[in-house]
Amino acid sequence: MKTEAAAYSARLGVEVPHTDTTMKPAGTTSKLFGLTEAAHLPAMAEYLRWVQFRLDDPLVADYRARGYPVRDDLKQYRGMAIVGFPTAPTIARMGMGDKLVLAGDATPMEQYQWLMLLEAHYIRGTHADGTPLPDTGNQVSYTLKYKPGETSFALFRQTLLAMQSQVRACSVMPQEDGSAYEYLPEQAISKAEYEAFARAIEAVAETITDDQMGCATGTCPVDTYKQL
Repeated sequence: MKTEAAAYSARLGVEVPHTDTTMKPAGTTSKLFGLTEAAHLPAMAEYLRWVQFRLDDPLVADYRARGYPVRDDLKQYRGMAIVGFPTAPTIARMGMGDKLVLAGDATPMEQYQWLMLLEAHYIRGTHADGTPLPDTGNQVSYTLKYKPGETSFALFRQTLLAMQSQVRACSVMPQEDGSAYEYLPEQAISKAEYEAFARAIEAVAETITDDQMGCATGTCPVDTYKQL
């Protein structure tokens, strides 16, 4: 990746970026390719991703007709409907078996250790003799997820006090079962449920256009590269 960043910068006639190993959240574009955001462990192996639509949006009827689960009985979001899209991260379909680690399966300490390894060997890196490369100030976007029912407050507090200062940045978010909310954006489902939903939905080819893939600034390095 560093080699490509240097070569691409040379083609454009610009300085090589010192932020080439930064890992931003990229929450939208990652979903298009079935990837986890930044360096996050996959939250779930299979789940329904609920997306809000206006109740009178013709897409709601279209999705319902094609077999997607639809809820239009929301009390807190009147005039809205939600459509569930069966989702499985690509990594969950790679046959990793028990080597696949979900965010809820890793302890807070294990997740801090994962983040520290990334900061040492990816964000900064080392020379061939093991000495660290110069620090360019990059960081990894990471949200540590924990299950309140399995992680005591004492352990949570102890882990944060010991580890938060050892990393550049780390957000923390509990994984709730959803009982306190009318719905959550991501609802865990079993593999059998995922496959049943997938069978019930009419397969439709969808084209992702450049307009949909546009970056925040309106241009992307990929687009520039294609023009070159």
